[in-house]
Amino acid sequence: VDIEMKTLVGLAMVAAVVGWLLPFQLHSVRTYFVVAISLMAFLLIRRQALPSCAFGDKSSWTGRESWPIFVLLACIGLASMGLWLPTLNFDDNAGHLILPSQLASDGYYHLDVSSQMWALAPWLNNALHAVGAVIAGEEVRAAVNMIWLLFGAYAAYRLTMSLTEDKELSLLSSAIYLSHPFVTYLSTSMQVDGITAAVFMSLLAYVVRHEGRVDSAILLGVLFGFMAGLKSSNVVYAILPLGYVCYQNIKLKKYRALIGMFLVGAFVSGSSYFYSYLVTGNPFFPLFNEIFKSPYADAVSFRDGRWHAGVSLFPPWDLTFNTEKYGEFYPGSAGLAFIALSFLAIPQAIRISKFRLVFASALVGGVLIFWQVQYLRYLFPAIAVLTTLGLIGARQFLQKPLFIGTTLFLLISNLVLMPTTSWMMRSDPWAKLLAQGVDEKLVIEKSLMPEKAVLLAIVDQDSEACVLLADPATPFVGSAANNAFGMAWYDKRLSSARIAAQEDPSGLTWASTLRALGVSHVIVNSQHEKSIIVGLRKIGFRTISRAGALEVWAMPDPRDRVCYSKVKEHRDEAQRRLRFEAKE
Repeated sequence: VDIEMKTLVGLAMVAAVVGWLLPFQLHSVRTYFVVAISLMAFLLIRRQALPSCAFGDKSSWTGRESWPIFVLLACIGLASMGLWLPTLNFDDNAGHLILPSQLASDGYYHLDVSSQMWALAPWLNNALHAVGAVIAGEEVRAAVNMIWLLFGAYAAYRLTMSLTEDKELSLLSSAIYLSHPFVTYLSTSMQVDGITAAVFMSLLAYVVRHEGRVDSAILLGVLFGFMAGLKSSNVVYAILPLGYVCYQNIKLKKYRALIGMFLVGAFVSGSSYFYSYLVTGNPFFPLFNEIFKSPYADAVSFRDGRWHAGVSLFPPWDLTFNTEKYGEFYPGSAGLAFIALSFLAIPQAIRISKFRLVFASALVGGVLIFWQVQYLRYLFPAIAVLTTLGLIGARQFLQKPLFIGTTLFLLISNLVLMPTTSWMMRSDPWAKLLAQGVDEKLVIEKSLMPEKAVLLAIVDQDSEACVLLADPATPFVGSAANNAFGMAWYDKRLSSARIAAQEDPSGLTWASTLRALGVSHVIVNSQHEKSIIVGLRKIGFRTISRAGALEVWAMPDPRDRVCYSKVKEHRDEAQRRLRFEAKE
């Protein structure tokens, strides 16, 4: 097993251990420093093993493969442009950042599913971001995503090598992967689809190379477990490889290896499902709640009605040219390489047996996902695999000069389409960053997500503040999760309270709601909210600052801005369930 795969397994194990320990008040710079010193001591003891695993075959970086390496390095540089940007993704600021924020501020995760419906969803990626946040004392999205961007490129290389043993073609596969518009987009976010693609391709490469044998129960168990621990729907991508592995090893009577693989996989993936069951009674909360009937959500099947546009007769065309039907994206987000290359994977899958499992896993997984919800981002792991297989097919059918020309054309086309994946990219923020420097990130954040900037400014001035973001369209509490509440649908109780208060134009219901919440500050969008302003005046709050349409309301005298909210205590499931004292 090469050093890259060992590193991937190591990261997954770190995430797994941290995941099981999230509710316990153990997470601090001091604790992590001790762990890091211990690991360094272990490496020192095992130093004789390092050269062999750290330095592979140097010939792979010389000779005739040198020109694809330059292409690959250029693609790494361009794909990493998303890392330059501040964290502006909606889901990150409304959800994903909560775990890192709480670990950095309190040293443990509150398991607070009341205020964020997705708080107990599979969290291995968020756990890795949290480790970095605790060590750095701030958000580290770009650093963590750089690791996954490189792992995705490596996984495409390893998958192609396992199928062809052609280093030049494998390097071009890495470049094609990096050129996908979604690679850059996902580097701006904490969404897991890019990581899933990297782990999925690594898993397929291992299964193909070892012909389904469990030669390493730990490694294979970690890969399967990592898939499930990143996102529960990843089971549709892993189901065929898992079935093939089980079939091969039952045939070989390697039962102990299979059992070991399943135990390792359960340990790696199980923390979020266990704690979700402990708190809500539903291990998949909020999914399948029509079966588990957790009181934290309605007992109905969870569906996002925005992404049910239906399946067309030719989905690849729609995904490429009518992309706006399948997400908050613009035409071209799927990239041209996908529609140009994916069909060339079919002849390879028909002719060569080891292609079939890879092709079928991506196709079946993609079709099942797309059948349930027509959202492009969820398809990215399938797109990454099918495009990689298609590039291999193109090499078989095209003469080398034509193949190289076609590949370079698709690389450039994909990279040019990068801004189609996000509203923030269409404004060309890189020009401002190049002109003004890194400080421009704060300007961009204040311009594109002012609610986050205003919230952080309040918390910087008063670390004990309780802040209510009253506009349900902007529940961006993630970066100050222990100090803020939102009123979007993620919070069932506050959302219901807001709806009831809005129906009372007198503001009296708002006044009683605000008193019950006991918040010290309220952020209001004056263009959207009217009745809450009446309620704020009734309890003595006044406007203390403005940022465009945003207004911050609080008591006029700073000494009266006291957080006496009991909501935070009632929603700290980690304290309530595990009976330990939170940090004062």
